[in-house]
Amino acid sequence: MRLKNIWVGGIYAAAATAVTWPTIRHLSDAIPLGSETAPTVPLFNLWTLSWNVNRLLHGYQGYWDAPIFYPASGAFAFSDPQPLTGLLAAVFWPFGAATAYNLVLLLFLTLNGWAAFGLLRHRGLAVGPALLGGLLVQMLPFLAHERGVLQLQPVFGMLWAVDGLWQLAERPRTRWAVQVGLGVAVTFLTSEYYALFLVVLLATAVPFLPPFWRERRFWTAVWPGVLLAALLIIPLAWPQTQAVQAMGFSRSVRTIANNSAELSEYGRLSSTLRFHHWLPWQFEGNQTLFPGAGLLALALAGIYSGLRRRERRRWTLYLLAGTAVAFLLSFGFNLKVGGWQPYAWLRDFAPGFDNLRSPFRWGYFVQIYLALLAALFLDALWRYGRRWRWMTIGLTALVLLELLPAPARLTAVPPPLDVQTLTPPLIFLPFPESRSVRAYADTAVWMTTAGNAPL
Repeated sequence: MRLKNIWVGGIYAAAATAVTWPTIRHLSDAIPLGSETAPTVPLFNLWTLSWNVNRLLHGYQGYWDAPIFYPASGAFAFSDPQPLTGLLAAVFWPFGAATAYNLVLLLFLTLNGWAAFGLLRHRGLAVGPALLGGLLVQMLPFLAHERGVLQLQPVFGMLWAVDGLWQLAERPRTRWAVQVGLGVAVTFLTSEYYALFLVVLLATAVPFLPPFWRERRFWTAVWPGVLLAALLIIPLAWPQTQAVQAMGFSRSVRTIANNSAELSEYGRLSSTLRFHHWLPWQFEGNQTLFPGAGLLALALAGIYSGLRRRERRRWTLYLLAGTAVAFLLSFGFNLKVGGWQPYAWLRDFAPGFDNLRSPFRWGYFVQIYLALLAALFLDALWRYGRRWRWMTIGLTALVLLELLPAPARLTAVPPPLDVQTLTPPLIFLPFPESRSVRAYADTAVWMTTAGNAPL
């Protein structure tokens, strides 16, 4: 088992290196830009990691009082703090900020594939289809498109949580509850966005779980996982929530509506893919949420093959429900049922959703669930015999070819500031002239330069 995990992990590590090429060649001096038109977001995330490393060395004293938006206190609460990502980056920080950032990114992509492989194996898939399904999860178009947004890359915690929940329902044991709690906590500590989405998707699973969840032994086993998640999340979430509320901050309906998906955007393929020009149509929109024709076809076939097998019917129905929930919620305020807006209800009653700016990011979870459905069809083909196994590999290769990212666009990381040459007072940084992402690029460069100075 350990040997298998090593070679499976090696395959996913190699795939992560390939889909981010040529990042590995510029490990110490540049980071991926993704579809971003300016380096603002990736450089700000690099600064976020530097702040986490800095506060780690000071016992996290003054964690929320980052040197931004002076003289406001608690300003770091406006960001996705990514403390676990920062903790991982600290391991590699002696090799340089850009190196640490890139190695964490490669680790995230590797774990995404490995976690998907484990989930599919536990759902009864053979090694081959589970391995191929993990590759599909690694190469989803949304990931390539948002490569410049570090906190949108890791989904392995979400996959661990879903895997643990199903195993807990089938065999109520404390170890599976701990896996669920750990998966939720890891998701929150790497991406608060995804953690809120995950809670909804776990709730969606409940009607489809094996019937053990109605029994007392299930609820007896689940508590350690709940406590673990609470112990790891509340110490971070509570002060952050208090800081945001103290400043009276909230997202406007207009801002959320502007970042909600539109139906046409599910027909747009990301320009970060090597073969994105093949689509015969060109839909307008801000987002590119098309999962790829090959992946969509495999997922539809997976629905059919999954529903035919009684032992996989519950799992298939959950994947369908999860896809539907993610698809509908991605429309945010653009979805109306008569005069009712489902997202407005979620925003009013579900803690945390009132400040989520971009509902379109639910579209990534649509792609994840389609990849898991596609793996069901791959497994059905695989079991017909050796000749069909080669066809399974060939079909997957064609889908992966469609989803193959173009060589990654990189942005150079500015050299760290020589703090030995500085004397008070501090540098004054002028405000940007507009609210566009590009207008903040210089600010992000200055922050990164100072944040990556020797600690």
